[in-house]
Amino acid sequence: MEKELTDTAGPLFIDFWAPWCAPCQRMLPIFEAAADRYRGKIRFARVNVQASPQIAREFNIRLIPTLAVFYRGEVFDVRTGLTSDGRLRAMVKRVLRKQDGTTLFDRIKAMLRKR
Repeated sequence: MEKELTDTAGPLFIDFWAPWCAPCQRMLPIFEAAADRYRGKIRFARVNVQASPQIAREFNIRLIPTLAVFYRGEVFDVRTGLTSDGRLRAMVKRVLRKQDGTTLFDRIKAMLRKR
C-alpha cells in the first residue's frame, strides 16, 4: 500500500469496505463505474477492512464505507458513508483540478506571480 500512496502518477481513490456492510455493497457499482469512467486519469483501489485490518488501523478507518482520496502520498479528501455518484464526481473534479494546478488558490498564486 505504501508504494501506491507515494506513486506520483496521479490521484488514488481507496474504498474501505467489508463484505457484511450493506452500504458498502450499494456503493460498489458507483465506485466501479467511476473507476471505468476515469481510467487512465485516476487510480482506484478497494481495501476489505475485514481481510486487512492492519491497513484499516494504519489509516484510522472507524466507519465504513470510507472513501479516501490521496494525492502525492497525502490525504486529499475523505468521505464516510455511502457516497453518491454526484459526490464522487465532485471529489474527482477537485483532485483533478489540484493535479492540473487549476484550483482557485493556484490561479490566484499564478496571477500574483505575473505582477
